[in-house]
Amino acid sequence: MTSIYKCSQMSASHISQSNAVDKTPLNFLDDLITAQKIKQEPQELVLPTSNIHLKNDEKFKNEGIKILKNKQAAVMILAGGSATRLGAEVPKGAFQIGLEGFSCTYEVLINQCKKLFEPEIIIMLSSATESSIKFLEERDYFGYNKDKIHFVFQPEYPVISETKQLLLDEHQNIQTSPNGNGGFLKAISKLNLPGVEYIHVVFVDNPFVKILDPEMLGFASLNNFEVVNRVLQPKVGEKVGICGLRNIEAQQQAPLCSEKITTANLLKKPCPAVFEYSEIDIQKIKPEEQYANIGNHLFRTSFLKPLIDLQESTGTYITPYHLAHKKIPYFDAEGQKMVTPAELNAYKVEHFIFDYFHFCSVQQFGLFVCSRDEFCPIKEPKDIDEVKRLWK
Repeated sequence: MTSIYKCSQMSASHISQSNAVDKTPLNFLDDLITAQKIKQEPQELVLPTSNIHLKNDEKFKNEGIKILKNKQAAVMILAGGSATRLGAEVPKGAFQIGLEGFSCTYEVLINQCKKLFEPEIIIMLSSATESSIKFLEERDYFGYNKDKIHFVFQPEYPVISETKQLLLDEHQNIQTSPNGNGGFLKAISKLNLPGVEYIHVVFVDNPFVKILDPEMLGFASLNNFEVVNRVLQPKVGEKVGICGLRNIEAQQQAPLCSEKITTANLLKKPCPAVFEYSEIDIQKIKPEEQYANIGNHLFRTSFLKPLIDLQESTGTYITPYHLAHKKIPYFDAEGQKMVTPAELNAYKVEHFIFDYFHFCSVQQFGLFVCSRDEFCPIKEPKDIDEVKRLWK
């Protein structure tokens, strides 16, 4: 039985909560900590020039417009984050940003969809942003057909202490945390979207994102790409994840079901990948000469379907576990008080959406290079002024 941090005995309520959460990462915490320390040097992403979109092409745009008219594309908005870093206890998508003509990024993004033949919209929430449903309902979904908006929830993992125990929150409940944007596959697994051939995944905090850009859709369709990653070229010194190639083994990709991954023969080598800034040896790799990942991905649904089936058959995730080592306040059940640690004390465990790229062949993976004015996410208070400046 996993015990509660700073508590010699678990209550019946805590036992019930513990049984309800997915504690899988606990069993592999030591292995995950070790894996976190291993750096893999990225190879340059060597793609044929036809796999990289650098300039406007009318044939791609026209093809994309046909896809939109035929209702063959949907957008998924990742909206699991709250606006606490912006000083508000509301979902980030509902935060009042004060842009001319728009109250929040939900309104900005939904308004874009109105101009794209009203595609299906999937909004992935977390327990922290569940109030988004009521927020949008009270505003009549900003004039959008409510039957075309689908809410799904990001799965969660418990927060794990360094001593492999569970932490309590201020309400004396077991602390959980959304398990990263890689939870999107499980979140959409039960959705029925007949006729949809593409899902464009974007983040709610970027009001400049081009949702379902027809040219990107056409680029994917006419080249038969399974995945297109929309990227930009980094500035010198900018700390960003970059695209590259990985040679990843099944045991690294999915330590809990590596045999089934191997049997399914879906993992590609080498495979397209995203390397986080912390993984890059900047003495050997110059990020400004690469392509930066900005969390803007287009997936063909025929690519996702076998991955959904494989993940469901294994009963666990088919992507790596990533650890975030943090200072996390917790309720001390013995001292009956909240404790704010001075040092790093616990781990949050996540899966990343770009780790599904590993199942895509290099030949069926495209890069769509966009301009920098498409990317200005709102993460901190200082970002709001920059967004307002660019909006004018």
